[in-house]
Amino acid sequence: MSGFVTSARYVFDLPQGASGQFQALAVKVSDEHPNGIVVRSPVATFNGGTSRSMPPTILSASGTQPVDQLALDVVGAGLATTVTANLMAPDASWSVPLQIGTATDTSVTISGNIPIELPESVLKLTSSDGTASTMALAAPVCRQYPGIEFPKFNSAVYVDPNPGADTKDFAFFYNHGATSSGLFHLMYIRSMQVPAKVESTLAHAWSRDLVHWTVDTTAFRRGLADFPSDAARWDRVNVWAPSIVKTGDGPSDSTYMFYTGVDRNNEQTIGYATTKDLDTCNTQWDRHDAPVWTVLSNSWMARRPAGARNCRDPYVFAHPDTVGVYFMVYTAVDSATAIPSITTQAVGLLRNIVPGKLNRWAHVGHYASTLASQNGGISEIEGPMVFPDHGSPPGWLLMFSSPGGAGNFNSVFERQTPGRAAGDTAAWVTPPTRLWNYTNGGPSDSTVWGWQGTEYLKGPNNTEYLAGFTSQGVSHLFSANPNYSNGPHLVQGIAIAKLNWTGPRDFGMSVGTVSVINAEGSPTAQVGVRCVEFRPRSNRVSWQITVPTAMKVKLSVYDLLGRTERTVIDELVPAGATTVTWDTRGNSGAPVPSGMYYARLTFDGGARVNALPIVR
Repeated sequence: MSGFVTSARYVFDLPQGASGQFQALAVKVSDEHPNGIVVRSPVATFNGGTSRSMPPTILSASGTQPVDQLALDVVGAGLATTVTANLMAPDASWSVPLQIGTATDTSVTISGNIPIELPESVLKLTSSDGTASTMALAAPVCRQYPGIEFPKFNSAVYVDPNPGADTKDFAFFYNHGATSSGLFHLMYIRSMQVPAKVESTLAHAWSRDLVHWTVDTTAFRRGLADFPSDAARWDRVNVWAPSIVKTGDGPSDSTYMFYTGVDRNNEQTIGYATTKDLDTCNTQWDRHDAPVWTVLSNSWMARRPAGARNCRDPYVFAHPDTVGVYFMVYTAVDSATAIPSITTQAVGLLRNIVPGKLNRWAHVGHYASTLASQNGGISEIEGPMVFPDHGSPPGWLLMFSSPGGAGNFNSVFERQTPGRAAGDTAAWVTPPTRLWNYTNGGPSDSTVWGWQGTEYLKGPNNTEYLAGFTSQGVSHLFSANPNYSNGPHLVQGIAIAKLNWTGPRDFGMSVGTVSVINAEGSPTAQVGVRCVEFRPRSNRVSWQITVPTAMKVKLSVYDLLGRTERTVIDELVPAGATTVTWDTRGNSGAPVPSGMYYARLTFDGGARVNALPIVR
């Protein structure tokens, strides 16, 4: 858009006797120079000028972050004099030194070891004479993800776009109701393994078809990087095992995300965050300050033998017959049967106290059938989940994971005695059944190989799904079965299969095909936004928004710090091209000051961003 700007006027208010020099700089982007070339005005001096050189000036910065290595290409002026580079928090609460690579007057390459996904931050370059320049860097926006194809794998597989990130415990959710957007959602632990395990981030991926995915890799982050000074925070170090539930289908109903928080002493407790709109890139989670359930909340839980306390892996589900009643299952150590040298876990059950409200919970009991003495010797239990049994009379299945076992032994389930209520913790048939043996009957079908943290979902048209993160990866699939010609390949992802009921209390997993997962084939790849009129001095900026089908879009203008200056449009637009105009005024009604702004178009399935320099 630099072609629209041909002149600029600057007015200086200087103290008496001041002297110096001034030069205007701009970046001109073209097809031949996608990173831009620097355009300079003549140097203007006042009161005799100065002998000091111009400070290093950052005009643009772009880069990549494969695994834990950040690489930035910076364009500006006077950059050859740069001696130090730092990445800082916007409030200067933390700073990370970076390494300077090749430097010229107008460009410099910078790299650094950043073990977390790049947050909103500030890049600071300092020259040899101590002068410095800064530029705000926005956090990564959502992006479409081409995914991975397993043509002979009996379920769809979602894999994080960063090869250094493992997908772990997750929430599987579908927006039901008239106000929803009809998307499948995965909210999952994003475990960064290099250089050391970092699990302070929950990522959010969404899809219309379980094939084409878009992902926001920093959708919810409540960890050390965000709160370095809050030593007592219950979720300061890690966030684990999310579970999402919506209290209704109306616009005022809240979506709750329950999750496990880990503090600096490895204490594990359960808390929640809420949102009024489970959007795509724009979901704003309102975190509740205190946990809702801890080891101290009832008498059956105990301190782990190592000293820290374990109360984790919540899964919330609605009562099938009573509106407003919800249950939560979770895992903890049982004080009555725990042996000092062994961690013996069991599954507990809670019920909300106030109908329709999920901020207060009461203890119902714990499932004695999940104790090692009754479940066949499984002492370590994770990721419990309850879903309905389709028998007559109906019942329930309780599924959980045994992470210490081999890949095919991870997920097991217990059946409830038919006809018993959802809140009955006593009537369960033991020992549990291993999911691998039940659905497959042997190694010929690898649908549920290594499944852990299994999740149930009732999707559109009452279609039912089971999903699990593949803790063992899928290299076993290819190396053990001659029908897989791809060769050994280790991938840890979230596998999703259709749940088929073949008879009373009998279920199987769909043997489906997986299309080539290619974001370019997704309808959202055809969504575009471009500036068609740029006259900020006349208070007019217009964009043309192009969509392949009618869809809801939101176009907002942000400043460099990510603050919303104005939402231009937030509504359903028809297929084709729609033109919208901004009067360059902010939310207060006053014209925004000169500076760099960003226009961001968001929609179900992704986002588009345009730079917007305002010069008055």
